[in-house]
Amino acid sequence: MDSKTNVLILANEDDYIPSLLQSFLHALNQENYIHAFTQSLPETFPDIFILDLDYAEQIPGFWEYSQDILRHAESIAYSKFPEKLSLEKRQLFSVILSYDRVNLDFSRHLSNLQKVIKFRKYFDFLSQQIIGESKEREILIKQIKKILKKKVFNLHKDSPISGTVLIQGESGSGKELVARLVACGQTPFISVNCSTIPETLFDSELFGHAKGAFTGADKDHKGLFEEANGGVLYLDEIGEMPLSTQAKLLRVLQNGEIRAVGTTKNIKVSVRVIAATNRDLRQDVLEGKFREDLYYRLNIFPLYVPALRERPTDIPLLARHFANIYADRPISFHEKTMALLQNYSWPGNIRELENAIHRAVVLSDSNKLYPEDFSLLTKNFPEQHHLPQNWRDISYQEFRLLQEAEEIDFLKNRLSLVEGSVSKVAKELDMTRTGFYARAKRLGLSFKDS
Repeated sequence: MDSKTNVLILANEDDYIPSLLQSFLHALNQENYIHAFTQSLPETFPDIFILDLDYAEQIPGFWEYSQDILRHAESIAYSKFPEKLSLEKRQLFSVILSYDRVNLDFSRHLSNLQKVIKFRKYFDFLSQQIIGESKEREILIKQIKKILKKKVFNLHKDSPISGTVLIQGESGSGKELVARLVACGQTPFISVNCSTIPETLFDSELFGHAKGAFTGADKDHKGLFEEANGGVLYLDEIGEMPLSTQAKLLRVLQNGEIRAVGTTKNIKVSVRVIAATNRDLRQDVLEGKFREDLYYRLNIFPLYVPALRERPTDIPLLARHFANIYADRPISFHEKTMALLQNYSWPGNIRELENAIHRAVVLSDSNKLYPEDFSLLTKNFPEQHHLPQNWRDISYQEFRLLQEAEEIDFLKNRLSLVEGSVSKVAKELDMTRTGFYARAKRLGLSFKDS
């Protein structure tokens, strides 16, 4: 990510103020800036546009050909009589100063705008990791921009907790990438998958415990809320959280205080909570599986991450992206292959697509991928993929991919025998329901209990 801030100065370099501006730029770490004193505007947009309005007014057609720059860049303008500028023109600039205020206020305003620019560049860098060009993807990015623009999150550690975000979407659809974009560089960023925490340890994991609080607690333990103090706690699959812990989480969100297990002392924390779920929490509320008050407290700013089948135009970009990651050679896709990938329903979403591309590029000897390289996708319950007789000639990585393919087929078939009931299959396999979901997620599969 390029952190350089480009600054364009439009002024009379014979005047004393441009020299003053240069001294401020030196003080604010000059190597991050490009300076220019010019009567012609550049072809590329600067990040920050600084101009002497009185000087600019002397340039024929300035207001017409400066519109694009003013729309794209933050700007600081100064004038001998800024109060005489019309309201329409004043609204074009981020900051307007009088000549006598340049010396007093310029450095502060420039420093603030620099932070805005760096934040914006980091947002753009993170948003590029959500690969795609579809309308659905653009809608999601715009929603996140609106949340950040409203400045709903206060970053000071002594501030109250506010502005929780609830991200909804199927497993494997990229909810954690969205959460990191919402956090936009705020640290620490602590991520926890609620489906992997044993029910009896939820309170200890989130809020901590004191030595001797329960059997095995041989020392004090700092919980995730304390670890994330001043930053972000991302609670993935929050629908798996027990009701008793949900009540305690609600109190933390309301009061900004936690209490470790085995203590009577409350600890102040300021943590931005971003929660995610692949479940319909409204239905869980109706069924008494999720607290209604917590649902509304989390759902202040809802975000929906579309499933991969809802944005098929992004599949070619994602497929090529994963091929570039996993292949040790240039890879192309036959047109029928890409049609297959775009028409498949992808129950495991992006994670399943990634696994499919990984398998294909490893097991294929060709530089072009054909539909037969994706045989797992062509049937509802595909044929078993037995290990080759000459198994000594395959690599360990190839063996593991074949092993995973066998397990995927096995789990799908077992589910089909019990009409998709995860609870029944988990019981038959001597697994917990959350353990089954965790294993399915690692394999890039998504199942809804019926």
